[in-house]
Amino acid sequence: MNFKALYAEFIGVFSLIFVAVLAASNTEIVADAFASGLLIAAMIGAFISHSGAHFNPAVSLALLLTKRIDFKTFSSYVVVQFLAAIAAAFLIKYLFGTESDWLLAVGTPRIGQTDLTVAMIAEGVGTFILLTVIFATAVDKRAPKGAPLYIGFTIVFLILAIGPISGGAFNPARHVGPALVSGKLDATSIVYFIGPCVGAVLAALIYDNLYLKDKQETPAEA
Repeated sequence: MNFKALYAEFIGVFSLIFVAVLAASNTEIVADAFASGLLIAAMIGAFISHSGAHFNPAVSLALLLTKRIDFKTFSSYVVVQFLAAIAAAFLIKYLFGTESDWLLAVGTPRIGQTDLTVAMIAEGVGTFILLTVIFATAVDKRAPKGAPLYIGFTIVFLILAIGPISGGAFNPARHVGPALVSGKLDATSIVYFIGPCVGAVLAALIYDNLYLKDKQETPAEA
């Protein structure tokens, strides 16, 4: 087991949840978008050579199904990603006491004035776009340098566009951490599993078959 890679995944997701939840407390979607996107850009730059910088169970699933990581790596990454999200939410709860209930509620991606199907499709489309960018800039070895910024700004734009519809998670761990700790994990949470996972897998398979005929290994192989 590659503990250095697992630590990289833990600190990346932990940082995302901690920063995104606190930024969302400004009640401005712009703050959440830029905080999430730029934080992820920084973490990808810091850790892509150590773990592949997945920071998202949907990303790990896409890399598993395109044979870029094995099941052992996938399962260990996903467990660590969810634990990191929950740990960050618990730290916020500890630091802010009674105020944390409001912070975590506001910082949990949630469905806007729409129904479950629309929100699920929105999450799926957003994650599809995100994974297309990830494969084109970080997985495809022919890509130019700058993957962290490409991916980070994609997250910014996606949250700005889709956040009002579904909360703009594009990442099951982004929802589960604060939702679980704040007691907001319920039946609607399925949106943040099905949407991102289906969108991620479709994008990965399409890019893989269209552009990556030779199965390249990535630093995510642990």
